[in-house]
Amino acid sequence: MVGFHVMCAYPILMNVVTSELERSLRIGVTTGERDKSFRYGDSSGVIRTIEEEDAHDEKWKLVGLRALLRTCLVGFTCFVAVMVPFFGDVMSLVGAMCLTMIVFVLPVVFSFKLRGEELSLGSKVWGYCIIFTGVLGGSIGTIQSLESISKKLQTPGAQ
Repeated sequence: MVGFHVMCAYPILMNVVTSELERSLRIGVTTGERDKSFRYGDSSGVIRTIEEEDAHDEKWKLVGLRALLRTCLVGFTCFVAVMVPFFGDVMSLVGAMCLTMIVFVLPVVFSFKLRGEELSLGSKVWGYCIIFTGVLGGSIGTIQSLESISKKLQTPGAQ
């Protein structure tokens, strides 16, 4: 199930990176005037104008470039995962430090900041319990990850 989760979450996470790269390289999907003349699945038998043919050819070139870029990014992330020593431990460290803050601590802190006066005493106490648990769990995970990385660095030949 963990592997299935990673395979399903990977495209969602990489979409932000690929979209920004495509936009900066100007190979993303555009909505300009020229693209409006392109009709998907035009099987009406109508002969297209030269401008429509150019738009069609350009559209497919962009699709090919986007596919190439995305394939290269997948290959690059696989290369990093295989070649970086202690990759799993580094990811555990990042998860322990960042994920607990994002999931547990920061939402409660932001909630306190936005509606702190409106919250009841019980809600505030519960929020502080969540913050304490998140900081404690993140600290324990960070310490364990650092210990694991340190042990592997001290052991010659360990990866």
